[in-house]
Amino acid sequence: MINGYANSNNKNTYKGSSRTPAFVLLAYPTYCSPFFIGNDMVDKKEYYKQWYERNRECRIEYARKWSAENKKQVKKNRKQWYERNKEKQKEYSKKWYTENKERVKGNTRRWQKENKDKFEEWRRKWDKKNPEKRKIIRRKNKSKRRQFGFIPLNKHFEGSHGHHINKEQVIYMPAEIHNKIYHSVLKNINMDKINEIAFNFLDQQRRLKWQKLVLLAIYIFVQRSWQI
Repeated sequence: MINGYANSNNKNTYKGSSRTPAFVLLAYPTYCSPFFIGNDMVDKKEYYKQWYERNRECRIEYARKWSAENKKQVKKNRKQWYERNKEKQKEYSKKWYTENKERVKGNTRRWQKENKDKFEEWRRKWDKKNPEKRKIIRRKNKSKRRQFGFIPLNKHFEGSHGHHINKEQVIYMPAEIHNKIYHSVLKNINMDKINEIAFNFLDQQRRLKWQKLVLLAIYIFVQRSWQI
């Protein structure tokens, strides 16, 4: 080594340098490209950037593997990080929730539907721990229901939900379709979208009903013709 530089025969030559720096190899998974720090780097930031871009996939794989093997440490680290950044995290979570409210509610409904037993168990435990909050929620739900009338435009059928197109009128539609779009009559959120779907379903249902009546009338006419 001369003046801090390794022999020029060394294969680990830094990109953009005519001579090879005296590198210090850091510990990292062997399937990633080596990460070197030297004293002759023209642009360290650029070198780090190149290395991260080149090894993105293997770093993710390594992080997942390490996390799976060190669950307790990961949990401890997350807890410590949260304690240090509690206020920032609360602010960020609040902002993110406001910007992604529909997505969160949709995911929550989907999870509740797919994990009914877990959800019911969690809700029972939460009710026991938070009796006062549960009372407030029930009072709110009752007051909301009192604002609505109930004039059905079609008949209830198995697997259907009653959808309020406004505060008075209700269209029964498949629960699966009804739960696809988050909506609120009181806040007027996504009502145009869900009402369009509801009216389309109602029209389709009525057309099928008329088709059945027409087929029945034809059947009765044919039967009577044969009897004559």
